[in-house]
Amino acid sequence: MRSFSKIEDLFSLLVDLLLLNLLFVLTSLPIITIGPSLCALYSVNLKMVSNEDPYLVRSYFRAFRLNFRQALPVSILLGLGLFFCITDLLIALRNCGILYLFLGTLACIGLFLLLIVSLYFFPILARFQFTTKQVFFNMIHMIAKHPQTLLSLILLLFPFLFFLFYSFYTAVAVAVFLLIIGFAALCHVCSIVFRKLFSEYELS
Repeated sequence: MRSFSKIEDLFSLLVDLLLLNLLFVLTSLPIITIGPSLCALYSVNLKMVSNEDPYLVRSYFRAFRLNFRQALPVSILLGLGLFFCITDLLIALRNCGILYLFLGTLACIGLFLLLIVSLYFFPILARFQFTTKQVFFNMIHMIAKHPQTLLSLILLLFPFLFFLFYSFYTAVAVAVFLLIIGFAALCHVCSIVFRKLFSEYELS
């Protein structure tokens, strides 16, 4: 009976993640709304891993609406930063010289910083009622105090990033996985990592 219950729970989780992934993809179609969509996705997943048992669709759209005004400008800025960093990196890779090496190094540093902000900003905003300034302040504090959390998140995402750029076929496979269930599944695992980190701040 216990094993049957675990299978039933796993099946229920898969169905929930499929639904959440569909909602995320649909609300992210305008591209610039990826930030609010990530907040909504994290909000529901953080409640799920904390055994708060949210109403998925209602909770998703409520979080999307509540975080829209704060998350939208940040997602636009992150998108612009990503565009410029990738453009600079491509220019650096196609040319030789000290100047282009320096440009490529700056682009890589910029991409790494953008990744860190993307990993922390939206789940923090989804879980806490912070101003944008407070989100960034607490993000820096969390990284400085718990660097192992950042390492865990990077190790978690590394296989997906590797296969995304390894070849055309692996990129297609990763894209298909993400579109079906991957965004919600990754967010759910990241939420498990964040749950322990956030509990310290929820009690303070």
